Amino acid sequence: MVLPDRIELSTSPLPRECSTTELRQRRSRYGTDIRPFQGALAAGPCVGGNAGQIRAATNEGKFRPGDEEGEDEQCFDKTALFVPMFTFGQVRGWMLRILKSTGIGLIAAAALWMLALFGVAAWDDASKTVRKMFDAKEDPRAFLVSHRGSRLALQIYRDMNASGREYHPLIEWKSRPVQLPTLNIDQRGLRLHQAGKDNNLPDAQPIGFFGGSATFGVAATDDNTIPSFFDVITNNYIVANYAQNGWTARQNLAHLINLIADGEALKVVVFYDGYNDVRNLCNRGVTSETSGTSMEGRYRSLIKRGRSVDGIYNALVAPIMNKIKTAAPEFVEDYICTNDPLAANRVADALVRTWEMARMITEGNGGRFFAFLQPSRFTGKPRIDYLPPGSSDGARADLLQREFDAVYPLIREKLAETDMAWADLSDAFDGDQPFYVDFVHVVGEGNRVIAERMRDRIAVD
Repeated sequence: MVLPDRIELSTSPLPRECSTTELRQRRSRYGTDIRPFQGALAAGPCVGGNAGQIRAATNEGKFRPGDEEGEDEQCFDKTALFVPMFTFGQVRGWMLRILKSTGIGLIAAAALWMLALFGVAAWDDASKTVRKMFDAKEDPRAFLVSHRGSRLALQIYRDMNASGREYHPLIEWKSRPVQLPTLNIDQRGLRLHQAGKDNNLPDAQPIGFFGGSATFGVAATDDNTIPSFFDVITNNYIVANYAQNGWTARQNLAHLINLIADGEALKVVVFYDGYNDVRNLCNRGVTSETSGTSMEGRYRSLIKRGRSVDGIYNALVAPIMNKIKTAAPEFVEDYICTNDPLAANRVADALVRTWEMARMITEGNGGRFFAFLQPSRFTGKPRIDYLPPGSSDGARADLLQREFDAVYPLIREKLAETDMAWADLSDAFDGDQPFYVDFVHVVGEGNRVIAERMRDRIAVD
């Protein structure tokens, strides 16, 4: 469309609105292709003659100026007043250009995001491969004097580091089944041993050992754990190791309940706790509950993340976001028991009450219960001069020492007020012999010492 060079406005009054009959006559005369003048107040042959003129010229319109000359009264078509400022062709062209540029941008963004996803996956695979090839450092604990230069120590820690965990209801986790040179875990998540299995009497009773990693046997082979040594030095018990790395007394209680609910009532139940309870329950960086666990923060993070992970997010966004926000936060130390006597008393109460509940459940199902307060480098007077100074597994020795000094005396006082069968083993490693490999784990000889002390105490009843 060619725009008019000018629009002439007359001072004469505007014509009246055309009637239906007049509109019909005009359209019959000039046809329906009467195009409006862009920017004018009229269209088609609607003005002229005595009323003055609002004239414009087009190349396509069928109206020719002068067609109305001689008419005494003019009218205008009001439908021509509301005219578009742009043609359909122009708008369509603009829209196509916008859609084209937007589409190219979206395709480019999608391609970059897919490239990022591929990069994250490739980085994971490559980093794991590189770590296996070039960063396979041996665990420094294998070279401590407590292992006495044993080459088997290297394999012990390799196997421990190669093992993993898997989720289990109510108890949170168990060890994943593995078959390794020094570590064998069955389908139930229990550590196996062979020593002492062949000396059981026909009427041997089932005994279960519950605890954390010290009972599980970190730093020892299958046949050098506390339960395996107990099996060797006794012949009237069928021994099972129900301990799991990192468990507190509360988790051991939950596991005991699970076993009884499944019809696996034990004749003798042994709880060996203390270290994980103080280390975790006194630390607000781990939990604020006496029923808390060392994995509480990780599970909270996974649950929170899972609420927003679904569908497209799960496939396209979560892999990258998971790299930005890890589900395994760094260990934080915020110990409170040293400076808060109420908190220390609460932790001590929780441990003793948990043992009391385990005893009631065991005795209610026809069994006997024994509780043993666990030693660590923070209790008694063990030899620790050869241990690296500073921290172990993220925890600082100086901070933990004060926590144990605050809580363990309270535990002993509360246990003394009960009629529970218990024993304080916190001084079991006193002397010059090096047993520890870190804050709490000991070599096989240390596990034998504990097994013998347990045997002696159980034999009393």
